[in-house]
Amino acid sequence: MWLPLEDIVTRKVMAVQVGKYHNSQLILTTIKQALMKAGTAPKYFIPIKERNLWHDCVLNILEELGTHISASDKGCPWQNGFQESFFGRFKEEFW
Repeated sequence: MWLPLEDIVTRKVMAVQVGKYHNSQLILTTIKQALMKAGTAPKYFIPIKERNLWHDCVLNILEELGTHISASDKGCPWQNGFQESFFGRFKEEFW
């Protein structure tokens, strides 16, 4: 499992981590890496999957930093076009 975090304004990958499982440790490590690179918390955070798949501790940390969590509805990929586009390009280029 790999987890990239992309800045949707600059289209830069701010952080990426690889792990065996998509768990809270992988997510927290990736977010910390992105925060260190950016130097500030994001105003908005759009998870790559539905909000209910993210661990509460991760969402709580982001909300404590003043970040608004915005997630697409299940089965509605067009609501998160930035990530869908990123992964579509990634698959074309690397697989």
